[in-house]
Amino acid sequence: MSFHPSPQASGFSIVEVVLALGIAAFALVSVVGLLPLGLGMAGETGDESGAVNLTSAVVSDRLVTSSTAASSIYNLPAMPSLATATLSGTFGAKENGEYTAADLTNARYRVIYSLTPPASGHSGPWTAWFKITWPALAPKNASSFETVVTFPQP
Repeated sequence: MSFHPSPQASGFSIVEVVLALGIAAFALVSVVGLLPLGLGMAGETGDESGAVNLTSAVVSDRLVTSSTAASSIYNLPAMPSLATATLSGTFGAKENGEYTAADLTNARYRVIYSLTPPASGHSGPWTAWFKITWPALAPKNASSFETVVTFPQP
């Protein structure tokens, strides 16, 4: 048995090919147009992850240091049991979390903190507020991450 194609069945017409190419081009342009947005969001996510990791390192540093001494890495002030005033300050940190003190020129992140003792005569925990902003030297509209943590009394 032999099969002979009809003379009419010769393949795709030029209209079909052009239509298929148009659809493929539209899809490709859409995907390429979204690439910068996706790459920008990936960078923002990396910076935010760095801020969260830095906050974790700062809190851990305060927790492992005696409350009567300044923290060993980030130099957070001592939290004496009879304190009545809120302690606050600012310091910088590089991308790897390295402490840069008040010099923000080489810092990626700015750490603003406030340590509030419990009310006088109470044995409650210290309350700590941390705000991490980046880039460190950015004006008021910088990206930021905030958290509140409590530290137990000794």
